[in-house]
Amino acid sequence: MQEQITMLLLELGIKPRSRQGLYLSTALRLICEEPERLQLITKWLYPDVARQCSATPCAVERGLRAALRNAWRRAAHGTMLEMFSLDREARPSAGLMLSFLYEYLSAQQQA
Repeated sequence: MQEQITMLLLELGIKPRSRQGLYLSTALRLICEEPERLQLITKWLYPDVARQCSATPCAVERGLRAALRNAWRRAAHGTMLEMFSLDREARPSAGLMLSFLYEYLSAQQQA
């Protein structure tokens, strides 16, 4: 699973070894282990990622939002639109993006 997450991050233009990449990779791994984490992102997911990455939940939230926003702005924008059939104008929230990325990973694993 970690290899698929790393490939996805690279596809989206996010460096897996950057702090933001580490947060996103950890978040996706935790979501894949327990998808219910998507229901309580700020109360459950961010604190879990923060513990594993030696950071604060606030830093994790900020880092994840920045990573997803930057991926949306870069060339990955087209990739994301293809992956998730999204409207070009309206960038989805970080929670919705995490949900889409989880669904994409799940579909890739089943294929």
